[in-house]
Amino acid sequence: MKKTLLILFAFILADISDAQPHAYFIYGTISTIDDKTYTGPIRWDDEEVFWTDFFNATKSENKYHEYLDEGDLMSHIQKWFSWDSDEEDENDKHEEIHKMTQSDLVHMWVCQFGDIRSLKITGRETVDLTLKNGSIFHLNGGSNDLDTDIKIHDEKLGELTLKWDRINVVEFRDTPKLTNSWGDPLYGTVHTTKGDFTGFIQWDHDERLSTDKLDGHTEDGEISVDFGNIKSIAKNESGSKITLKSGRSVDLHGSNDVNKENRGIIVTIGELGRVDIPWSNFEKVDFEDVSNWLLPPYSYFKNPQLLSGKVFTNDGKSFTGTFAYDLDEEYDFEMIQGKDEDLEYSVILRHIGKIVPKNFSYSQIILKNGQKLLIGDSHDVSDTNSGVLVFESGKDGPTHIKWENVKEVVFD
Repeated sequence: MKKTLLILFAFILADISDAQPHAYFIYGTISTIDDKTYTGPIRWDDEEVFWTDFFNATKSENKYHEYLDEGDLMSHIQKWFSWDSDEEDENDKHEEIHKMTQSDLVHMWVCQFGDIRSLKITGRETVDLTLKNGSIFHLNGGSNDLDTDIKIHDEKLGELTLKWDRINVVEFRDTPKLTNSWGDPLYGTVHTTKGDFTGFIQWDHDERLSTDKLDGHTEDGEISVDFGNIKSIAKNESGSKITLKSGRSVDLHGSNDVNKENRGIIVTIGELGRVDIPWSNFEKVDFEDVSNWLLPPYSYFKNPQLLSGKVFTNDGKSFTGTFAYDLDEEYDFEMIQGKDEDLEYSVILRHIGKIVPKNFSYSQIILKNGQKLLIGDSHDVSDTNSGVLVFESGKDGPTHIKWENVKEVVFD
């Protein structure tokens, strides 16, 4: 019998019941390089539009590598890049360490738009990102969230599209009651070979609104259907069977919306993060009425907190304080990635209660709501993890705990 995993989506919020309709849309003011301003709901090109959507870039530096001695750095580089240091002379080793510390060893930046106060455009693929607590991070490249068009539905002018090189600053704020919106979010249950996942849906990594289109070919020609009119999509041999809310069904093929070229179905799940389901695991999606559900508003995303808790080691010791996980993640809004076979999870650290390494490749993630995940194939949860740097109260410097000595990490 197929294993069934049903993960219900529910943001348990004190303030969500008072939120304005459509408060889950990204909203703010865009200032241009010649001091024009536009205010309204915002969409990142044809993709991100909700506060829960992810902003991706690359961190320009990693301040925690300075705490590693040269031996630990060499060991870490060899794990990541299978580099045999014996083949290099001493000068080459020092040069390689410096080069990798400044480039290859930096990590991806991922946060939700609701965690951001503002974005200052500093170059074609560079931004200064300011968090809600005022902390500023210099980011560059790494995704199509930079050097892209940004759409805004200005309150007075209507919808317009701004080119990246025309933008100076994007400032985010609470979404007021809207007279115009992009559409309704897609919500439903995705049935897979690994179980069922219920939440807000991004189809083919892009489409996430009722007004977005699903494209395909029938025997009689091309067709483009609003997602808001679709009841279900079921994979078949050459494409997909689409059932409309009207009851009519049609077989579609010839488009990455409906065949194996689909990039995957992302489900955003409260108290977890999201799961990215590849087409090979997808079976069917049933869309549901979202009228009684709300994605969280901007006010839900509180000031970021430093990660803190206790690290237990295999030699019977424990260390309590704030810490940098994988010598990289330091805030509770950041996330770890890992796979359950081909399903890829992005788990927000504020939802994690405990991480327990199981072997060289896999770790068990125990969420604060009690749910358990076993994920691997990622440096966040495998032996390529750089370890945990713990800053204990009253001590001059941090303690670096290598991953192979971590028994479990318990988060406050």
